[in-house]
Amino acid sequence: MVRAKIDINKLNGDHADYSQTLFELCMMAVVSGATVEYEDGYATYLIADNNFPMALAQGVVALGGIVTQFEFFIKVSAPDANVPVGVPGREYTDDNGNEAVRTWNEWKLSGTHDFHTLDDDNQYVGGNAHAGEYVMFNEFATVFSDCIDTMTFTSMLPGD
Repeated sequence: MVRAKIDINKLNGDHADYSQTLFELCMMAVVSGATVEYEDGYATYLIADNNFPMALAQGVVALGGIVTQFEFFIKVSAPDANVPVGVPGREYTDDNGNEAVRTWNEWKLSGTHDFHTLDDDNQYVGGNAHAGEYVMFNEFATVFSDCIDTMTFTSMLPGD
């Protein structure tokens, strides 16, 4: 289940931070069967993956929400290309104490995550390939245009 965490003030029509668009999205989520948890001034909506496409994830982030447990894939130019600016885990300190930039091959956990060539002839890697667990989708804002959701990924898998 995807978790979309929203500041409760963004859903309160009397508050300065109110967002009509976000309020309507949250109401649609509840009508579609989302579960809601309330804690520390936030409402967290647990939404089935198949009801949470990429455009919705990006929209929630753009409106100030936090999206976690969202499976997505990042289009990479090549496995040996440098990871773009802003992607978590891009930089590291080498053995000489110098800051260095990882390639996509170095970024992903070896043995547990692979590159996938889809029907569009591009290669993709899971958004969680560096961490091995769910990540905060918000942290990948600099590469949103290169991200696809699991439903799109599955529909683009090469046929036999």
